[in-house]
Amino acid sequence: MSGSITVTTSTRVVHVSVASNVCTVEVVQAHRSLGPQGLSAYMVAVKNGYVGTESEWLESIMQGPEGKSAYELSGFEGTLSEWLQSLKGEDGPDLTAELDIGDTVALFENNLL
Repeated sequence: MSGSITVTTSTRVVHVSVASNVCTVEVVQAHRSLGPQGLSAYMVAVKNGYVGTESEWLESIMQGPEGKSAYELSGFEGTLSEWLQSLKGEDGPDLTAELDIGDTVALFENNLL
């Protein structure tokens, strides 16, 4: 038995294929749900009292004084390279599963669909 199907929902594209009695389920693409559009950073600045054009505002934030870097503000004891390495999180879950024919896949329970 062999074949494949692609399931598309509003949040994900899942590809399911069967070959040599092995079923493979793979999340091909995960879509992010978009909420309503918010104000631009410029509009937030205006709302909070900034007076000037958007071009003037952009120039003002690009010409501002140089502050401390995130590394300097972190208080990390070690080199910049060590600090950058410390920011790397663990790998996410593997979204590919191989199943024998007859196994039941709870796609909804595993948030794949």
